[in-house]
Amino acid sequence: MFASYYYNAGASVADILDDLVLLLTGTTNKAYLSASCNKDATSISTLISVAGWELQDASAGTNGKALRSPYVDGSGYKYVYIDANVSGKIMVRLYEIWNAASHSGTNLANGSDTSGVSMDTGTGGRLQLYASARYLIIGADTGATPYPICVMEMTRMGMDALYPASIWGNLTTSLPSTSPRVSTPAGDRTGSNAYVTLCSLGISTFSAALCAAGPLAALPIYARFRGASNTSSETNTLGRQMPLGSVTAASGLYGVVKGVASGGDNIVINSTAYTILPGQTWQFLAVPNG
Repeated sequence: MFASYYYNAGASVADILDDLVLLLTGTTNKAYLSASCNKDATSISTLISVAGWELQDASAGTNGKALRSPYVDGSGYKYVYIDANVSGKIMVRLYEIWNAASHSGTNLANGSDTSGVSMDTGTGGRLQLYASARYLIIGADTGATPYPICVMEMTRMGMDALYPASIWGNLTTSLPSTSPRVSTPAGDRTGSNAYVTLCSLGISTFSAALCAAGPLAALPIYARFRGASNTSSETNTLGRQMPLGSVTAASGLYGVVKGVASGGDNIVINSTAYTILPGQTWQFLAVPNG
């Protein structure tokens, strides 16, 4: 699903949250969206996939609701808390588990409660939503942090079904990707000890040198355990040798080298139409555009 969601000047934060949840849980009829939505400008496409998420907790918190979607292997669910209660932001918190009875989550993916996309209810604006049962991505047109927030599923290379196969991240270099809980030979890692590197073809990052003067490259994305941010000794001991899974195989998302494409470009991968989402440096993401 791809939705280009426009909200009006003076829009209610509660209305925007309700609209986002409706779109992410499968609404395709704009008539069901709130008065805060600019329905004439808003568009919804499900030509490639449906949204794939379900509402789990409508009372998760003030201006917050919890959603879930199943893992492709049937082992459980990915849980997100859509948080619109921080002024000027929409945040997508990723948890290993969400308890709808206690309205609380277990094992928060580090950074997912502090980094969000910009929202300006004073002037109005647009949020872009990409979703399937395998991923949930929200981006913005305006503000200081327009880079998309992403929740992605990966296959299980290094962990069994007792562990979450989900990753949270934004398309900047200032905040790496994280997972709610990672199994390592040295024990479980959570919080700020569960950073994840997204890489491709055995390289640590997507380098523009890979395709300098070459054609546009859409590269499969793999996740590796990183440890505690950039300074952990585990980066060089466990991390470099420990793949976690394939984001591309599970979610159908690809990395694109910056310098050979621009955010907003459209490409075709395996006969499917993709849009390239903007990133701050090397990180571009190709996502199905419908």
